Amino acid sequence: MAEQSAPIILVPGFWLGAWAWNDVANTLRADGHDVTAITLPGLDSIDTDRSGITFADHVDAIV
Repeated sequence: MAEQSAPIILVPGFWLGAWAWNDVANTLRADGHDVTAITLPGLDSIDTDRSGITFADHVDAIV
């Protein structure tokens, strides 16, 4: 079991979603880490209208 540590936030890139981190996140959780994988705004569905999504929206989702 890992010592108390800062939460780990996994951010996928290249049009991927949180699912891309499933194996890594599960391994880290098994080691006792607090892990969150996120899907950035506009990347949750192929049908999502991305025209209004900005880099600032992505930053806001992480911070």
